[in-house]
Amino acid sequence: MTQAREDIREYLSGLKTRVDRRLDELLPPADRYPSRIHECMRYSVINGGKRIRPALMAAVAAAFGRSVEDVLSAVCAVEMVHVCSLILDDLPSMDNATVRHGRKANHLVFGESNAILAAVALLNQAYAILSDSCSERDGTRGAVIDETVKMVGTAGIIGGQFVDLESTGKPIDEDTLEYIESHKTGALIVGAVRIAAVLSGADPGQLDALTRFARNLGVAYQIADDILHLTRQPEELGKRSLRDESTVNYARTHGLDESRRSLEKFTRQAIAALDVFGDHADRLRGLTRYLADRAS
Repeated sequence: MTQAREDIREYLSGLKTRVDRRLDELLPPADRYPSRIHECMRYSVINGGKRIRPALMAAVAAAFGRSVEDVLSAVCAVEMVHVCSLILDDLPSMDNATVRHGRKANHLVFGESNAILAAVALLNQAYAILSDSCSERDGTRGAVIDETVKMVGTAGIIGGQFVDLESTGKPIDEDTLEYIESHKTGALIVGAVRIAAVLSGADPGQLDALTRFARNLGVAYQIADDILHLTRQPEELGKRSLRDESTVNYARTHGLDESRRSLEKFTRQAIAALDVFGDHADRLRGLTRYLADRAS
């Protein structure tokens, strides 16, 4: 049985507070020399976004009877990877976004060079935090770092972003569209879920089930985003991009009706993959339904 929508909202709000507090502790203070780069990092991280990926990781831990504190540092590290990708994604050479999370994009405040350096610094710090989070967990460090490499690299976010940019303004076939949908956004969701599963002691069967869950959720999440970009105003989404009209978009390619059917299909497949966990995965089910319903 999935959790009620209001319960999920309360869960997200409470978790965001804890994650924001821990991120504040993990990031270099804004007044530490060289202060400008630390201000730049913190600008995009602190109080940014809804913390969906942290929520998924905490819910995975809960499915194994673990508390959010057991994975909190790793959760924050993955959020740093996410923010790194957003800073780079917003650059004029990428999506050319002017607004992110309701504020000016990082490069418009701090300059492109500082934005790039801040993104790389966040990625570097994320690897260090993930390594430290495994210091007392035998056999997990290599697996967690390997998951992160796959999540970020050409088999993950970078690959998806590259193919997205290469496809801008061109006819696109179904295979290419699926690749972009599953890598640009989906890779980070798959990586986050698998990292939380490894840190929570998942066995191979459980890890496989969570991977199927995350892959379906990743596609559903991107389709929902694409629907929102066609049906909502930029002010409602908190993001404005000068490339929106030419960027690859599932809903623009397939139409809203078919996109909503696909969204429901992938959402149901994601939820079905959690059967092996019984009631322990109710929070994951609730989050999945909550994320799908935002595009309805």
